[in-house]
Amino acid sequence: IRTHKKINFTVSAALDNSEIPKMTYKEAKSSIVSRNIRQIPLFNTPTTIYAHDTQPLLFVGDDDGNIEIIKIMTSGSSKLTWSSTRINQIKLHNDDVTQIQYLNDNEVYCSSSLDGTFQLWRYTHSDNQLQRAYKVSIRNSTPILTFVYDSRTKDVVFTTPNHFFGVWRTFTTHQELIETKSDVFQTLQIIQLSKDSSICVAISKGNSIALYRMPSMEIITSHYLGLQHELCPPRSALYLSGDLYLAGSFLSRWSCINNTDEDLSAHKSPIVDVMTNDVFGRVLSIDQYGEFISWDIQNGKKICVVSINELHAIVLCAVMDKLGRRIAVGYSNGAVKFYSANSGTFLAEIEKDAVTGGCNYVLFDT
Repeated sequence: IRTHKKINFTVSAALDNSEIPKMTYKEAKSSIVSRNIRQIPLFNTPTTIYAHDTQPLLFVGDDDGNIEIIKIMTSGSSKLTWSSTRINQIKLHNDDVTQIQYLNDNEVYCSSSLDGTFQLWRYTHSDNQLQRAYKVSIRNSTPILTFVYDSRTKDVVFTTPNHFFGVWRTFTTHQELIETKSDVFQTLQIIQLSKDSSICVAISKGNSIALYRMPSMEIITSHYLGLQHELCPPRSALYLSGDLYLAGSFLSRWSCINNTDEDLSAHKSPIVDVMTNDVFGRVLSIDQYGEFISWDIQNGKKICVVSINELHAIVLCAVMDKLGRRIAVGYSNGAVKFYSANSGTFLAEIEKDAVTGGCNYVLFDT
């Protein structure tokens, strides 16, 4: 690069940098002297970076919880001549920002942090401003390392440094932590097999792969990757045109097939109520631990599973309204929540203080 000749070089994240050529003392001194300190664009150490889909903008998260907007300006005569300037900065988190991603269906950006929070925000190009849309704290302030988004269920699945991973439904307080026994997941990928089916692929540091059904996070299968990635468990994954690509010590490709004849299990805990819904042609069942299952009324196939569990409480009753649109669920801690009878989407909630003790029955009336 310095001699304007083609040279062989390596970009590496490894700790061993003994083979990387260093600047000489004279070169380093010259570089420092010629650098204008006022043009340094970042407040703190950057921890993650994300690009705007249409504008020449970079969103940079740093180790102090800030999101900075960096504008890239290139020269018209040469692609190698460019400069940058910081046009805005806002503090959204209290620790390292671990990831930034744009959620197309909601037209918001989502950022995660080691402080255990998700922040949804919007960017307006006219005034270069970031506007907060929603913030949620994960239970026990669990650090968030990486996450993926399922546009079908509106769920964010995230990894943690502990033996469990989590699911958060965007724009709601609904969240769930799933124990993984001895595995610590490091790579996630959402695969949408059809408009009614999506799964989450989770890969652990111990080189095992597991498939979870969205949004119930019911485990489908798991196995050890073995020789495919024995030297290096995949650190990144990409789903493209029906194939899953895993990148570890080398790249591997896996075919993804939607098996409609798969044998699906029913409830794991006692069923509280079963309802027929003629509006959507479904049979709806809910068990004590908040597993909501929708079955096709004609062929009996399981259509979708949604987790509507409440922390430290069990479901005592479930009632559908006369129009077949909403379901009210009562819990043992006095909470009453309303869900869509079609998709199980959370709609509203009555505060626990309104019902003393457990809620044993709900009546819809005018």
